[in-house]
Amino acid sequence: MKRKITHLLILAAALTGAACGEQTAPSQTGGRAEAIVAELHDPASKKVLVVSHRGDWRNWPENSIPAIESVIRMGVDIMELDLKLTKDSVLVLCHDKTIDRTTSGKGRVCDITYDSIRRCKLRRAHNVVTDDLRMPTLREALEVCKGRIVVNIDQGYEYYDLALAVTEELGVTDQVLIKGKRPAEVVAAKFAAYPHNMMYMPVIDILKPQGRELFEEYRKSEKQPLA
Repeated sequence: MKRKITHLLILAAALTGAACGEQTAPSQTGGRAEAIVAELHDPASKKVLVVSHRGDWRNWPENSIPAIESVIRMGVDIMELDLKLTKDSVLVLCHDKTIDRTTSGKGRVCDITYDSIRRCKLRRAHNVVTDDLRMPTLREALEVCKGRIVVNIDQGYEYYDLALAVTEELGVTDQVLIKGKRPAEVVAAKFAAYPHNMMYMPVIDILKPQGRELFEEYRKSEKQPLA
Protein backbone atom coordinates (compact mmCIF):
# COMPACT_ATOMS: atom_id res chain seq x y z
CA MET A 1 0.00 0.00 0.00
CA LYS A 2 2.83 2.42 0.82
CA ARG A 3 4.37 1.92 -2.63
CA LYS A 4 0.97 2.43 -4.26
CA ILE A 5 0.31 5.67 -2.40
CA THR A 6 3.77 6.96 -3.27
CA HIS A 7 3.14 6.18 -6.93
CA LEU A 8 -0.22 7.93 -6.72
CA LEU A 9 1.35 11.12 -5.40
CA ILE A 10 3.95 11.10 -8.16
CA LEU A 11 1.19 10.75 -10.74
CA ALA A 12 -0.80 13.56 -9.14
CA ALA A 13 2.24 15.80 -9.25
CA ALA A 14 2.43 15.10 -12.98
CA LEU A 15 -1.00 16.68 -13.48
CA THR A 16 0.90 19.72 -14.71
CA GLY A 17 0.73 18.31 -18.22
CA ALA A 18 -1.99 15.69 -18.01
CA ALA A 19 -4.69 18.07 -16.87
CA CYS A 20 -4.58 19.98 -20.12
CA GLY A 21 -3.70 17.06 -22.35
CA GLU A 22 -0.23 18.39 -23.13
CA GLN A 23 3.34 17.63 -22.18
CA THR A 24 4.86 19.64 -19.37
CA ALA A 25 6.72 22.68 -20.61
CA PRO A 26 10.52 22.61 -20.48
CA SER A 27 11.99 23.45 -17.10
CA GLN A 28 12.33 27.14 -16.41
CA THR A 29 14.56 26.89 -13.39
CA GLY A 30 17.46 24.50 -13.84
CA GLY A 31 20.01 24.00 -11.10
CA ARG A 32 19.49 21.92 -7.99
CA ALA A 33 15.71 22.40 -7.99
CA GLU A 34 15.43 20.74 -11.39
CA ALA A 35 17.28 17.65 -10.12
CA ILE A 36 14.93 17.39 -7.14
CA VAL A 37 11.87 17.63 -9.39
CA ALA A 38 13.31 14.83 -11.53
CA GLU A 39 13.47 12.63 -8.43
CA LEU A 40 9.85 13.47 -7.60
CA HIS A 41 8.73 12.31 -11.03
CA ASP A 42 10.79 9.11 -11.02
CA PRO A 43 8.80 6.15 -9.59
CA ALA A 44 12.02 4.11 -9.51
CA SER A 45 13.95 6.68 -7.46
CA LYS A 46 15.24 5.44 -4.12
CA LYS A 47 16.40 8.86 -2.99
CA VAL A 48 14.91 10.08 0.29
CA LEU A 49 13.92 13.72 -0.10
CA VAL A 50 14.02 15.95 2.96
CA VAL A 51 11.19 18.44 3.47
CA SER A 52 11.30 21.35 5.91
CA HIS A 53 8.13 22.60 7.62
CA ARG A 54 7.86 26.38 7.40
CA GLY A 55 11.63 26.56 7.08
CA ASP A 56 14.09 26.47 9.96
CA TRP A 57 11.53 27.53 12.55
CA ARG A 58 13.73 26.48 15.47
CA ASN A 59 16.31 29.15 14.81
CA TRP A 60 14.29 31.73 12.87
CA PRO A 61 10.67 32.88 12.64
CA GLU A 62 8.62 30.34 10.69
CA ASN A 63 7.91 31.20 7.05
CA SER A 64 10.58 33.91 7.09
CA ILE A 65 13.33 34.57 4.56
CA PRO A 66 16.15 33.67 7.02
CA ALA A 67 14.30 30.41 7.83
CA ILE A 68 14.24 29.57 4.13
CA GLU A 69 17.87 30.50 3.57
CA SER A 70 18.86 28.34 6.54
CA VAL A 71 17.26 25.14 5.21
CA ILE A 72 18.73 25.73 1.77
CA ARG A 73 22.19 25.91 3.36
CA MET A 74 21.42 22.68 5.23
CA GLY A 75 20.77 20.92 1.92
CA VAL A 76 17.02 20.40 2.41
CA ASP A 77 15.24 19.38 -0.81
CA ILE A 78 11.75 20.82 -0.37
CA MET A 79 10.60 23.91 1.50
CA GLU A 80 6.99 23.89 2.76
CA LEU A 81 5.31 27.26 3.21
CA ASP A 82 1.82 28.63 3.85
CA LEU A 83 -0.05 31.38 2.04
CA LYS A 84 -2.55 34.01 3.05
CA LEU A 85 -3.99 36.96 1.12
CA THR A 86 -3.94 40.49 2.51
CA LYS A 87 -6.80 42.97 2.25
CA ASP A 88 -5.13 44.53 -0.79
CA SER A 89 -4.55 41.15 -2.51
CA VAL A 90 -0.88 40.52 -1.72
CA LEU A 91 0.14 36.90 -1.13
CA VAL A 92 2.20 36.62 2.06
CA LEU A 93 3.76 33.72 3.98
CA CYS A 94 1.64 33.03 7.05
CA HIS A 95 0.21 29.82 8.49
CA ASP A 96 -2.55 31.26 10.68
CA LYS A 97 -5.58 33.27 9.64
CA THR A 98 -4.40 35.99 12.03
CA ILE A 99 -1.00 37.59 12.59
CA ASP A 100 -1.38 37.41 16.39
CA ARG A 101 0.90 34.41 17.04
CA THR A 102 3.61 35.09 14.48
CA THR A 103 4.02 38.87 14.63
CA SER A 104 3.93 41.81 17.02
CA GLY A 105 0.57 42.83 15.54
CA LYS A 106 -2.98 41.57 15.76
CA GLY A 107 -5.84 40.92 13.36
CA ARG A 108 -6.84 38.72 10.45
CA VAL A 109 -4.55 38.79 7.44
CA CYS A 110 -7.51 39.28 5.11
CA ASP A 111 -8.49 42.46 7.00
CA ILE A 112 -5.04 44.08 6.96
CA THR A 113 -3.20 45.79 4.10
CA TYR A 114 0.28 44.61 3.13
CA ASP A 115 1.90 47.88 4.23
CA SER A 116 0.33 47.55 7.69
CA ILE A 117 1.52 43.96 8.04
CA ARG A 118 5.04 45.00 7.08
CA ARG A 119 5.09 47.37 10.02
CA CYS A 120 4.74 44.37 12.36
CA LYS A 121 7.83 42.42 13.47
CA LEU A 122 7.98 38.64 13.23
CA ARG A 123 8.17 36.48 16.35
CA ARG A 124 10.53 33.53 16.72
CA ALA A 125 10.42 30.60 19.15
CA HIS A 126 9.22 31.25 22.72
CA ASN A 127 7.21 34.23 21.46
CA VAL A 128 10.25 36.51 21.19
CA VAL A 129 9.76 39.52 18.92
CA THR A 130 12.64 39.99 16.46
CA ASP A 131 14.37 43.31 15.88
CA ASP A 132 13.82 43.77 12.17
CA LEU A 133 12.33 40.69 10.46
CA ARG A 134 9.07 41.18 8.56
CA MET A 135 6.52 38.85 6.96
CA PRO A 136 7.66 38.12 3.39
CA THR A 137 5.56 38.00 0.26
CA LEU A 138 5.33 34.90 -1.91
CA ARG A 139 7.33 36.76 -4.54
CA GLU A 140 10.18 37.49 -2.13
CA ALA A 141 10.28 33.87 -0.98
CA LEU A 142 10.31 32.47 -4.51
CA GLU A 143 13.09 34.83 -5.54
CA VAL A 144 15.21 33.29 -2.76
CA CYS A 145 14.22 29.72 -3.72
CA LYS A 146 14.65 30.03 -7.50
CA GLY A 147 16.74 27.15 -8.82
CA ARG A 148 17.85 26.20 -5.29
CA ILE A 149 15.02 24.22 -3.67
CA VAL A 150 11.58 22.85 -4.51
CA VAL A 151 8.72 24.81 -2.94
CA ASN A 152 5.70 23.06 -1.45
CA ILE A 153 2.77 25.45 -1.05
CA ASP A 154 0.37 24.44 1.69
CA GLN A 155 -2.87 26.29 2.46
CA GLY A 156 -2.66 28.01 -0.89
CA TYR A 157 -4.69 26.22 -3.56
CA GLU A 158 -7.55 28.71 -3.18
CA TYR A 159 -5.10 31.37 -4.42
CA TYR A 160 -3.88 29.25 -7.34
CA ASP A 161 -4.50 31.88 -10.03
CA LEU A 162 -2.64 34.61 -8.14
CA ALA A 163 0.20 32.29 -7.14
CA LEU A 164 0.64 30.97 -10.67
CA ALA A 165 0.90 34.51 -12.00
CA VAL A 166 3.82 35.09 -9.63
CA THR A 167 5.58 31.79 -10.41
CA GLU A 168 5.26 32.36 -14.15
CA GLU A 169 6.63 35.89 -13.93
CA LEU A 170 9.63 34.67 -11.92
CA GLY A 171 10.12 31.55 -14.06
CA VAL A 172 9.84 29.11 -11.15
CA THR A 173 6.57 27.29 -11.91
CA ASP A 174 8.32 23.97 -12.55
CA GLN A 175 9.85 23.89 -9.07
CA VAL A 176 6.62 24.63 -7.20
CA LEU A 177 4.27 21.96 -5.87
CA ILE A 178 0.88 22.98 -4.51
CA LYS A 179 -1.31 20.80 -2.29
CA GLY A 180 -5.07 20.50 -2.00
CA LYS A 181 -8.05 18.27 -1.28
CA ARG A 182 -9.90 18.90 -4.53
CA PRO A 183 -11.31 16.09 -6.70
CA ALA A 184 -9.19 15.06 -9.69
CA GLU A 185 -11.67 16.48 -12.21
CA VAL A 186 -11.73 19.86 -10.44
CA VAL A 187 -7.95 20.12 -10.55
CA ALA A 188 -7.97 19.03 -14.20
CA ALA A 189 -10.43 21.78 -15.08
CA LYS A 190 -8.37 24.39 -13.27
CA PHE A 191 -5.14 23.31 -14.94
CA ALA A 192 -6.79 23.18 -18.36
CA ALA A 193 -7.23 26.95 -18.15
CA TYR A 194 -3.47 27.47 -18.33
CA PRO A 195 -0.76 26.29 -20.77
CA HIS A 196 1.72 25.78 -17.91
CA ASN A 197 1.02 24.74 -14.32
CA MET A 198 2.62 23.94 -10.99
CA MET A 199 2.82 20.35 -9.77
CA TYR A 200 -0.17 19.24 -7.70
CA MET A 201 -0.30 16.84 -4.76
CA PRO A 202 -3.62 15.70 -3.31
CA VAL A 203 -3.90 15.68 0.48
CA ILE A 204 -5.52 12.34 1.32
CA ASP A 205 -6.56 11.01 4.73
CA ILE A 206 -6.94 7.34 3.83
CA LEU A 207 -8.52 6.61 7.24
CA LYS A 208 -11.60 8.72 6.45
CA PRO A 209 -14.35 7.79 3.93
CA GLN A 210 -13.86 10.99 1.92
CA GLY A 211 -10.15 10.33 1.87
CA ARG A 212 -10.63 6.85 0.49
CA GLU A 213 -12.98 8.23 -2.17
CA LEU A 214 -10.41 10.82 -3.20
CA PHE A 215 -7.74 8.12 -3.31
CA GLU A 216 -9.88 6.07 -5.70
CA GLU A 217 -10.44 9.10 -7.93
CA TYR A 218 -6.74 9.65 -8.37
CA ARG A 219 -6.04 5.94 -8.70
CA LYS A 220 -8.53 5.76 -11.58
CA SER A 221 -6.97 8.84 -13.17
CA GLU A 222 -3.78 6.81 -13.45
CA LYS A 223 -5.51 4.59 -16.02
CA GLN A 224 -7.18 7.30 -18.08
CA PRO A 225 -6.36 10.90 -19.03
CA LEU A 226 -7.90 13.62 -16.88
CA ALA A 227 -8.84 15.64 -19.96
